[in-house]
Amino acid sequence: MSRKRNLQYLLNDLLLAVQDVKAGKSQRQAYVDYKIPIGTIKSRMSRSSTGAIGRLTVLSQLQEQLFMMAIKACQD
Repeated sequence: MSRKRNLQYLLNDLLLAVQDVKAGKSQRQAYVDYKIPIGTIKSRMSRSSTGAIGRLTVLSQLQEQLFMMAIKACQD
């Protein structure tokens, strides 16, 4: 079972911290600047993902738009 955590930082700050570390700043300095735990920065840097969070979507963007248009048409 995972623990609930109250995030004290914004996702944008995390991305900026990772970008700074990749540019040469130390992880410790990124922690001091952004108040993001070093473990979180390391974890984000070790991912080989696109940065997207969550599961893959079932529908493509086009399918979702068409589905929404159909729902809106049925409401009228």
